[in-house]
Amino acid sequence: MNVQGMMMEVNRNLHRLAIFRYPWLRNIPEDWPNLVHFCEGYKPILVP
Repeated sequence: MNVQGMMMEVNRNLHRLAIFRYPWLRNIPEDWPNLVHFCEGYKPILVP
């Protein structure tokens, strides 16, 4: 496995983990920089 393939595998696994852990989130990006940006901008809705 080359470096590019390993990076793609890590991105894919992180995307799958995010979908598994947070199924209520929509349109979770697949690549690492966009995933981090998405998570930093996420604000949960608090229900009283």
